[in-house]
Amino acid sequence: MGEPFTKPNGLYEVKIKHAGSIVTLDSVEGDWDYTGVGTRMRVYQGATMNIVDGGDLRGFGWIRIGEQTGNPGQVGFLNQSGGRIFLRNLKEGGKLGIGDGYGIAPGSTYTMSGGTLTYDRDDPVCDGQLILGSRDGKGTFIIIGDAPVIHMKNLYIAGDNSGGNPYNYGTGTLEFVVGATGVSPIILDSTAYIDQGTDTLANLIITLMAPPPISEDILLIDAVNTIQGTFDTLNGGSAAEGASVILDYGADKYAYALTYAGGSDNNDLVLIWIPEPAAFVLLALGSLLPVSKKRSKF
Repeated sequence: MGEPFTKPNGLYEVKIKHAGSIVTLDSVEGDWDYTGVGTRMRVYQGATMNIVDGGDLRGFGWIRIGEQTGNPGQVGFLNQSGGRIFLRNLKEGGKLGIGDGYGIAPGSTYTMSGGTLTYDRDDPVCDGQLILGSRDGKGTFIIIGDAPVIHMKNLYIAGDNSGGNPYNYGTGTLEFVVGATGVSPIILDSTAYIDQGTDTLANLIITLMAPPPISEDILLIDAVNTIQGTFDTLNGGSAAEGASVILDYGADKYAYALTYAGGSDNNDLVLIWIPEPAAFVLLALGSLLPVSKKRSKF
């Protein structure tokens, strides 16, 4: 922005824009409540917003990381290592979109290594939507380790058919970076809609930043209702039900199978640990093969 940033006041919409613009919400800047800030926020044109410990972004009805203006390249970046994002209904429904319109490669990105993302769960009409890649945009959500807390109602990956608005085009990527104690799942009070459009691409990426918990399944999405649709790719390979994936950390390799029907309610996205000797068979074949038998720790 080129000058010290001051808290906006009494606006309908807050725009953080222009390449090189960086806004950090922390314990000094404090909380941005919609009553004193606005009901909609856009981070675009190459701008970045950081939320760290003490930062509280609450009450916005629609936060868009990357923005639809009819011009390509309207990307934005959100980094959260602490603090909170709390969405309310207002007139915008209560949603956060990443790559929500006209993004170009690599698109807009929300990287979360800590803090909380949630919505007003006491309001029955609050949509609580998390959208990755809509309106021809490209959006990536990266979850690092097990410190973040993500609790929303619905997750849309590649396209957004919510609210009767069929934005059936876009590219959405969901990436989990697993540590020694696992990774935080996305908790949904309803479900996830994956690759539901006519011109969409949904990618799932799993990487390791440490050896993962041994002999444990990895919960990725914890949904109340059955997940709708499947990813197009898992680490570049098949993401069909039962597809297997080998994760590398240094010289070590760990084998898993993907299921969209994990958990005690058969509604969760889970990576299922493949024990030896089945894992050795996959390593010997050097390919991603479907696994016919799956187990769950739940």
